[in-house]
Amino acid sequence: MQRVLHTAGEGALAHPAGQPEVGGRRIAPWAAIVPAAVGGLGATAFWAPVLLSWFGVGGSAGFSGGGWEVLARVCNAPGMLWGPLVLVLTYVCYVRRC
Repeated sequence: MQRVLHTAGEGALAHPAGQPEVGGRRIAPWAAIVPAAVGGLGATAFWAPVLLSWFGVGGSAGFSGGGWEVLARVCNAPGMLWGPLVLVLTYVCYVRRC
């Protein structure tokens, strides 16, 4: 029975055997894991000051009302989650491929 939902990286663009190749050779999983881990750590470090400012550490922006602060937090939340989510997906790739 076919899976209804394909797992990450195994969609319609994957090779029939499920193993991506370049020039007839298999791509090492580390070629994706290392850059993804570095990018995830970089994104986490980039957004860390924003998260710390929410808890009063360091400087924070002055808002004229509570509604503007809530709006700023809602708009910044996806960016702050980007790094940790990339790290989680990198770990999943590591567990599945290595």
